[in-house]
Amino acid sequence: MTDWEVLKSISPSRDGLLIALRPLLTDELIQEMAEGDVDYDDEVTRNKSALTSYRDCSVVPGDLPWNPAEVCNLLLWDTRTDRASATMRLYGSWILVQAYTQIESLNNGLVQDGDEHAVVALAESALNLGGVFPDQTARYFYWAYLAFLHAGDHRNSARPFYLFGLLVTAAAVSDKASTENLLSIDRRLQAEEQRVRTAELVGAYSLVRGSGDFPIWLLGLAGDDLNNFQSRCRGLAQRAIAGLQCDADEQKKCLFDHILSKWQSIRPG
Repeated sequence: MTDWEVLKSISPSRDGLLIALRPLLTDELIQEMAEGDVDYDDEVTRNKSALTSYRDCSVVPGDLPWNPAEVCNLLLWDTRTDRASATMRLYGSWILVQAYTQIESLNNGLVQDGDEHAVVALAESALNLGGVFPDQTARYFYWAYLAFLHAGDHRNSARPFYLFGLLVTAAAVSDKASTENLLSIDRRLQAEEQRVRTAELVGAYSLVRGSGDFPIWLLGLAGDDLNNFQSRCRGLAQRAIAGLQCDADEQKKCLFDHILSKWQSIRPG
């Protein structure tokens, strides 16, 4: 049995997360999202129309328009943890990942911060909301990762971050957090990170935006200006460990301890 066959217990799902989220995406919440950082009433109208359409139809264009792409990108940096804020950030991140998985998203100019920031925001928001959301988010990360594999070279350098998101959300779900599952995801993550690192170091062109020799494992693939992003990733790994404190299987804790040991130079958040 290969590592990836172990993950048959995690069913990849494109729409399960949105279906779970819809009851929380009230018209009032959509209106609040639509009003985020806009200067003109017509922008609010365009934001609201797009956000409502994506919620109701689950169809997001790869060539994501400025309204609502800018609102979704800004939500990635919202640090509020209340339920409404987590819901808006989860939905905004879901929209961005929907666009990122499509080939035309390479040409729209709206990938301001990169997939890795959407992955972190998605994972944080799912853990903040709790309930079914860590499970559905793990399934969504798995679906997105498989979509990238089927697309060939599309977003090569982003793949490890989707596996990191899968790892930290799967760890929060009892029936997904078996030692076998987590170790399988981690092995794939280690291999993907090394593949991107090797391609960047020996390739004829840069796969990784703005990075030099990216000495920090995984996080270096995000570029040089990491700052808050580093501590947020550290926080996700620490949350995973905290959720395993009652588990007798030390292998799971060692897995995340090993990740944190690679990030010793990072300032705690």
